[in-house]
Amino acid sequence: MYSKFFILFLFFPFFVFSQKTDSLVFPKKTPYLLGAGLIYGGTLIGLNELWYKNAPRSSFHFFDDGKQWEQMDKVGHGFTAFYLSQISVKGFEKLGFKKRKSLILGSITGFGLISTIEVFDGFAANYGASSSDLLANFSGVLLFSSQYAFWREIRLKPKFSFQKSPFPVLRPNTFGKTLLEQILKDYNGQTYWLSVDWAKFLGKNTKTFFPKFLTLAVGYGAGEMLYGNPTENEAAGYKGLRRYFLGIDIELSQIRTRHIWLKKTFQYLSVWRIPAPALEYNRQDGLKWHWLK
Repeated sequence: MYSKFFILFLFFPFFVFSQKTDSLVFPKKTPYLLGAGLIYGGTLIGLNELWYKNAPRSSFHFFDDGKQWEQMDKVGHGFTAFYLSQISVKGFEKLGFKKRKSLILGSITGFGLISTIEVFDGFAANYGASSSDLLANFSGVLLFSSQYAFWREIRLKPKFSFQKSPFPVLRPNTFGKTLLEQILKDYNGQTYWLSVDWAKFLGKNTKTFFPKFLTLAVGYGAGEMLYGNPTENEAAGYKGLRRYFLGIDIELSQIRTRHIWLKKTFQYLSVWRIPAPALEYNRQDGLKWHWLK
């Protein structure tokens, strides 16, 4: 997943650019598309250098990892595919493509960006292309494209949060030595959320008692995972624990401001769930309350 997040955050500047309120239509699309292609190619080269260069290679093959890490990595794939599709669709729109064509091209591009990873994995002897990863990628693209096609806006938004776990101390090379590495690599500390922007369902002119930036979110996380493989994990004395959450969320993009850069900052930060009260359920503890999660 380190490589997936690497691509996601690399493309966030394009997300901010694509959200500009002024309409930008470029009559000559080729230079911009060529530039995007060069950036994509450079990203793949950098990814190969960072992650795969020293890994043993093999002929292309598939590897079934669908049961590993309590599927936390699959949720991460969907999360990343969602935002890569959003970035791509908005980018095509700003280049002057019509909305329907932008949606088609952007969705294909978003799926292609994240799914290229499977080509690298397929030639890596210690990994292998994953059909479940591809399915997760498609699900993330579908979550964005279906909303954009029917509503022309995002009402169900994936978000991410992280809290440190004790496992990086036990396997620092796997879960990360620094905080940044742990955020990207330690599934035990990650939680993925789906924030429901109820104000958009009710309509812009609907008056409500609660502020529109206060929303509900359902979350999924996991714990007790020293190893990804369940058999290996249990042999080490751990049993993976699925964690389900229901909590409130703050949708920063719903906060009104006249400052354009503050608005862009809110849009960027809105992919992160700000720590807030949440109710958790897991098979070990049953119901569990968190004042901040």
